[in-house]
Amino acid sequence: MISIGLVALILLCYGILRNFTKLSRFLKMRRRAVKLLELIPGPPSIPLFGSAHLFKWDNEEFTYQLDWWAREYIVKPEEKTGVMKIWVGPVPMVFLASAEAAKPVLESNTLLTKPSQYNIVREWIGEGLLISRGKKWQTRRKMLTPTFHFSILQGFYEIFFDQANILTELVGKFADSGEVVDLNPYIKRCALDIICETAMGTRINSQTGKNVDYVQAVTRLSQLIWDHERFPWLWFQPFWYLTGMGFEFDRLVKLSSDFTRKVIFQRREILEQRGLLAETEKMTPEEIRKNKLSFLDLLIGMQSSQNLSDEDIREEVDTFMFEGHDTTSSAIGFALWWLGQEFHCQRRCHEEIDAVFAGVNGPLTVEHLKQLPYLEMCLKESLRLTPPVPLFGRTLDHDLEVGNFTIPEGCTIMMSPMAAARDPRYFQHPDLFYPEHFTVDACSGRDPYAYIPFSAGPRNCIGQKFALAEEKAVMATLLRNFRFITMDPHPGNRFLPELILKTTSGFRFRVERRQPA
Repeated sequence: MISIGLVALILLCYGILRNFTKLSRFLKMRRRAVKLLELIPGPPSIPLFGSAHLFKWDNEEFTYQLDWWAREYIVKPEEKTGVMKIWVGPVPMVFLASAEAAKPVLESNTLLTKPSQYNIVREWIGEGLLISRGKKWQTRRKMLTPTFHFSILQGFYEIFFDQANILTELVGKFADSGEVVDLNPYIKRCALDIICETAMGTRINSQTGKNVDYVQAVTRLSQLIWDHERFPWLWFQPFWYLTGMGFEFDRLVKLSSDFTRKVIFQRREILEQRGLLAETEKMTPEEIRKNKLSFLDLLIGMQSSQNLSDEDIREEVDTFMFEGHDTTSSAIGFALWWLGQEFHCQRRCHEEIDAVFAGVNGPLTVEHLKQLPYLEMCLKESLRLTPPVPLFGRTLDHDLEVGNFTIPEGCTIMMSPMAAARDPRYFQHPDLFYPEHFTVDACSGRDPYAYIPFSAGPRNCIGQKFALAEEKAVMATLLRNFRFITMDPHPGNRFLPELILKTTSGFRFRVERRQPA
């Protein structure tokens, strides 16, 4: 009879051999990756810490540092590579900063996996459309695409204009007093009210001081995520909690998620009371618009046929909240900021708006927005120079050839829409605010991967038409009533490429009333 000790010894040897084989394979891949990455330019690094020991703690100084590294190490875009590497601790990150470099990643139907750096976001919004992968992502993308139909979007304009009018009243107080104001928090609360009403069918009235806890939680969560992303020692759970950030993050995630769960319960009751719960999924886009149904209402209506749990619905709603309020407020803030220092462009916007509204006393409508092409060009130019999402990533499932470099499997790829859109081959004045970059003739023949503020390819932003419509509606409402003078112009007011692009001094303006047409 074989003794128990002998069996245990055999199992132990098997376990060691099996893990040794895995470890050997990992070390072999690691040596190959390091060898290939040595050929890609980047800042100095040391074992274990990479280049992280050089990172500036102060966010503004860190921005200067990244800018210097980009100028020092990224291969010139004229050479069609635009590649740089930075070791963040033991994790290599390769930055792609040209259309040609980003194209094979963005257009791929296989390189769709978000990198591990998104894991902290997953703890908040779960496996929603932003984070999910494989079959789950494909199913969710197919399921959600119809909810962004043009006809459904038309039904949201009333909300856009309603919330923009509240913002106009608040801004008007500063125009009357002559006081310089940082509009960033005001625009952010307007965007949050819009996204809550369109995504959840709920008015949280943050512009008028309601639901302060939820508003502060959403804002603070984004800040904590950014700190977690850029300091690799915070990836180690004990350090994350030792700083107190981990406990704060968990508390705010619970507050945010509980709010969404409460709204899901309330919206289901409302749909039942209106007799719409069983009818929602059968409705045409026109019927959805007529019944003023929100994104959440549509998901609740799909719950049975798509086998969605309440938690699945919460993930998608929180994803929409996460992606949809800070990005649009950044886009609106930067567009006003550019126009507030490029007065000839702002003047043309005013003239265009006045021409459309000559003799009209009523509010803005969708038809009016269609007649404002120059305003749209200004908005797109602002998105080119200052895209709300300064970086987005992928994990390589296989080796990738970019120019003369081979980027090994398993690497984290980060793409920069800001860098790609400053290529003089595609934009006549790459570093200037020049809306004429977006005339029909100027856009003709341009590489589509040179302008990617909403990403591109199969994993592009599903809500980009929604975002542009909201931004244009708010911008038109504000410009119809005010003239904006930027107090901290470029380049003194630096860009801060956090999770969402910001500036060092906010969006401070002197606002003047003007007589609407």
